Amino acid sequence: LPAGDARAEVARARHLSEDAVVLYQAACVFALTGDRGDALDVLRKALRAGYTDLEGMDADADLNALWELKEYKEIRASAATLL
Repeated sequence: LPAGDARAEVARARHLSEDAVVLYQAACVFALTGDRGDALDVLRKALRAGYTDLEGMDADADLNALWELKEYKEIRASAATLL
């Protein structure tokens, strides 16, 4: 999907649910479309909503654009201390 279409799909999904998995998948879409700021923001929301698969996050190629970012590392470290 083009980035604009992907963002529209994310908006529709989030309108239906703010479940942790939906938020996580939205973060993946944002990371894939180059919207790193939005990806990090929604990833934080996913973790606050109860997303717990931290090892999966570290292996999910959809998020590889974020892995080296200081903000991602901080989010990941914070989440690890809560689990």
